[in-house]
Amino acid sequence: MKNRKNLWVIIGVVCAVVCMALIYRFAGPRSSAGEKHVTVEVRDDTGNVKSYKADTNAETLITVLDELHQTQALEYEGAEGDYGLYITSINGLKADYSVNQAYWAIYVNGDYGAYGVSEQPVTNGDTYTFAFEQ
Repeated sequence: MKNRKNLWVIIGVVCAVVCMALIYRFAGPRSSAGEKHVTVEVRDDTGNVKSYKADTNAETLITVLDELHQTQALEYEGAEGDYGLYITSINGLKADYSVNQAYWAIYVNGDYGAYGVSEQPVTNGDTYTFAFEQ
């Protein structure tokens, strides 16, 4: 009887994992196909904003950052974490949460981003803001 109960628990867990994977696959982040015109803004610790325009076929924001690094000298550093790349420095301004609770937040069209830089889909006309926050 106990083995049968354990079997049903295992089946339930497997079904839950499969359902979550399917939901992510069909309802997860998506980018628009083709060429996109986007803006990347960097708001530093004093509130100054530097703006970068990009014409790109990128599907994720990390690819846009790589392109801007090559074409417009946007400098950034990051560390791999549980949720992809975690931005630690932009244009020489380092955010260290363990020292002063500072971090680089991502905003999409003024709304707090739901994804990290590695997963954030890129859509034509959007503005992506990296804001130094404490």
